[in-house]
Amino acid sequence: MIHVLYCCDSKYFLWSLISACSIARKVSEPCIFHLFGLRLRKKEILEWSLILTQVNPKCETKVYEVDDACFVGLPTWRGGYGTLLRMLAPDLLDCEWVLYLDGDTLAFGDVAELWKLRDNNYWLMGHLNPCARFSEEGYGVVPLEKLQTRYLNAGVCLMNLDAMRAHRFSSKWRAILGRMSVQPRYPDQTLLNLVCACEDTERRGLLPDAWGVYSREGDKIEALGKRLQLVHYASDAPWGSQRVAKRDVECIWWRFTKSLPADVQVQIPAPSYRWDARVRFWILSRLPTWCWRIMRRMKGTVLLEVWRGRLNWKTFC
Repeated sequence: MIHVLYCCDSKYFLWSLISACSIARKVSEPCIFHLFGLRLRKKEILEWSLILTQVNPKCETKVYEVDDACFVGLPTWRGGYGTLLRMLAPDLLDCEWVLYLDGDTLAFGDVAELWKLRDNNYWLMGHLNPCARFSEEGYGVVPLEKLQTRYLNAGVCLMNLDAMRAHRFSSKWRAILGRMSVQPRYPDQTLLNLVCACEDTERRGLLPDAWGVYSREGDKIEALGKRLQLVHYASDAPWGSQRVAKRDVECIWWRFTKSLPADVQVQIPAPSYRWDARVRFWILSRLPTWCWRIMRRMKGTVLLEVWRGRLNWKTFC
C-alpha cells in the first residue's frame, strides 16, 4: 500500500487537490491519500474524497483535522502553523513510510516506481535544495557544514516514519525549534534536515532528478525529456497572478487542469499576464538560440522556453 501525504489550509487546498489528482490518475497500486488540514471547510473535506475517488476509484482517502493546539508554545510562520503540519506525520499516521508532496507539484509518472526507492538506512529522502540559505538557522544545534553539504528540500520527500518514531523525532524537532534564536526561513524544511543531521550516521538520502526536478531548472528538464516523472514548482507556482509568460513547464500544469472533473475546473482562476511582460515575451521569443543558452545560466532569469520547443508538453498530458 502506497501512502501519500498532503498538508494545507483552505488557501492551499485547491492546489493540493490538483496535485493529488495527478498522482491518482497514474498510480498502479493501491494508494491512500492522507490530508492534514488546518481550518478546512466541510465542503473541502468532502471534495478531497469525492474528487480523488472519481479520478481513481481504487484510491482511499483520509482527512485529519488539526488545530493550533498541537503547536502550543511554538512560533508561528507567516501568521500560522501550516508549514509545520508535515512534522506531525510520525504522530498521526500509523504507516511505516509516507510520501510527502507539496501542493505545487505535478506528477506524470506512476509513483509506485518512486515508492520502490525507499531505503531503511535513511529517515528522509529528497532532493538537494538549489537555493538554500542558512544564516544562523543551525547555530548552536548542529555544525553548519553538515547542512551545507546536504540540505534537502521538503516539498517532495519520502519519510521513514518508523525510524523517526524510534528515535523520538517529534520531541527533537520541538526542542530544536524552541532553542533557535532566529526563526528559519522555512521551519519545516530546516528542522527535518537538522534532526537528521544531528545523527552520527547520515540519515538523508537523495532521490533521482526525474522525481521532483524544479520547474526553474530548464537544463535538467530538457535533459530528462520523456523520463520526467514529477515537477516541483517551488516558489514558481503556475497559478500565480501577474505571470511574466507561459513556459512549457507551466503549460503542462494548465493542460492537466483541463482533464480534471468540472467541479475542480470551475474553481481555478484564469491566469493573468502584465502587458509589459507580453512585450518582453514577444522580444525574447525572437532571440537566437545562443542567446538563450547564455540567459539560461544567468541567475534569476526566467526562461521563456515555449517558443523554442524545449519540452513538448503534449507528450505528458
